[in-house]
Amino acid sequence: MIFFIAIVVLMAALYIYQFLIDETFLPRVVLYYVVIPLRYLMIWGVFVFFGIMILQAIIAPIPSEMILLASGLIWTFFGGIIVGYIGSLISAVIGFYIAYKGGRPLAINALGEQTVDSMEYYMSKYGVLLVGGMRAIPMVPYDLFTLASGFTQMDFKKYLAATAIGTIPRVIFYSWAGTILSSGIDQYISLLQSDPLAASNWFNTFSLNFNIFLLILVIVVIGGFLIFYFVVFPHMRKSYEKIQQENKE
Repeated sequence: MIFFIAIVVLMAALYIYQFLIDETFLPRVVLYYVVIPLRYLMIWGVFVFFGIMILQAIIAPIPSEMILLASGLIWTFFGGIIVGYIGSLISAVIGFYIAYKGGRPLAINALGEQTVDSMEYYMSKYGVLLVGGMRAIPMVPYDLFTLASGFTQMDFKKYLAATAIGTIPRVIFYSWAGTILSSGIDQYISLLQSDPLAASNWFNTFSLNFNIFLLILVIVVIGGFLIFYFVVFPHMRKSYEKIQQENKE
């Protein structure tokens, strides 16, 4: 729980710094330390990208949505779809396995035993629809469903099938968004030496568009977590308690 709180505080500090102190910080980090280096690495960049997605699945300090966006920034639309899709499946399998082996005690500590019991009940009945449906919606924080699928002991084959199908529209959306944001990036790289002013103008436009997308993403993801924590989970607990009482009678 302390580790989870530390990650939340770290991410909050990062976004506060980004939006209130230096609006070019994250765009600069993404462009200079992720996009451009992985482009130069070519095929090896794909394996580095997979490594980042695996790391995200293990410790989850980086929103998976931002990583998928980077796939479009680096490899544009079709390349981003392929790389993002494979990377998503790899991270989904690893995240599921970690939660499957030891996630339930942590979930009980964070959410309470009654909430976890109710999640197990609903995942056993509607798990395939929930996993596939929520993954298909681009800005829904699907890491929650990866972990829930694992610690509720969902059948792996059903989980993998739902994940494989639901991930398709998600990676298409983020590859498209990344491709739009990366428009002109090759010209920008060449302008860094020949025309610094033009390069600066391109970067300012890129930063503005990146920040707009990031702000929308942060609001939706945080809003999604709050809705689940304060609305969906309490409703699930009450419904599950009612079902238990009816079964006893």
